[in-house]
Amino acid sequence: MPKPKKRTISIFILAAIALYIVIGVIPTLTGALTRTEILEYGDLKARHEIKCWIIRSETVYSATSKGTVEYKVDEGTLLRKGAKVLGFTPAVSEKEDDAEQGSDQQKYIKRLAGSMISDSKFTAARKGIFTTMIDGYENYFTPENMEKLKYSEVKDIEEPAENIAREKVTTGEPIYKIADNSEWFLVFWIDSGDIPNYKEGSTVKAELPEGSVSCSIKNILQEGERWRIIARSTSYYKNFVKNRMMEGYMVTTDTRGLLVSNSALTTRNDVTGLYVKKATGEYEFVPVSTIATDGEKTLLAEDIFYDENGEGVETVKVYDEVLKNPEADKK
Repeated sequence: MPKPKKRTISIFILAAIALYIVIGVIPTLTGALTRTEILEYGDLKARHEIKCWIIRSETVYSATSKGTVEYKVDEGTLLRKGAKVLGFTPAVSEKEDDAEQGSDQQKYIKRLAGSMISDSKFTAARKGIFTTMIDGYENYFTPENMEKLKYSEVKDIEEPAENIAREKVTTGEPIYKIADNSEWFLVFWIDSGDIPNYKEGSTVKAELPEGSVSCSIKNILQEGERWRIIARSTSYYKNFVKNRMMEGYMVTTDTRGLLVSNSALTTRNDVTGLYVKKATGEYEFVPVSTIATDGEKTLLAEDIFYDENGEGVETVKVYDEVLKNPEADKK
């Protein structure tokens, strides 16, 4: 009769061990029952998708009369001011080759009305990149106009540039353009959730289809539920003059620093902070300054930061123990 008793004890012991594993070991390993986390250094890369439009200072030149064109420079050539761009032979008669000219250029003539410069010297009036790639928006996406752009007006502009290089031209048709490559801009719109990662004057990296370029944030403006960002670049980019709209990624942060889970952040009296565990075991609200986030982790200033009034504020430091989810603890 003792055997059943031993078996019962064994089953009880096994059940107790299993219960201990479920309640004690697994949550410890997974952090499921851990109320706190330790602030430590880590790497943060904040990167999100963008759809951007390229802003350049560019001038489109048109033919002053009907004739034959011979281009003297290749596509993408960096011109100096005064460089010979093309050779031109006037037509013998104004009626010559009428059927072959003008029809495919009318949309550009209409879009660029009043902004093209008639070229009779066929030398570069300015330094810059030579191109025969035209989209007709050269007088719309300009540095002078970029701060007036609205998402509702540009969101559907995706028409690619076309190569207008040809032998026969007629009066008023675009024949080439020169784009300033010393600086150019990207304009794009982001959701409000990404705006904490942007500050005017900060340096970011645009990852575009044909390479990455360094940019600085020039202007930030709220536009309804979106925010319009203008970034300035002086970096070289392949096919710089061929693209107007591009899709890519904007990297606003790629650095190492003090990290915390986003769930640990809370607000008190409109101040963002963390609940830090003190030596007494009690938790104290400590204001923080957030630098960037990747959606899961946030990069923090440590030891001290300066508020909007220029006052120094003591804040968190490495190895502080903080509540992981203070909002849940309130419930």
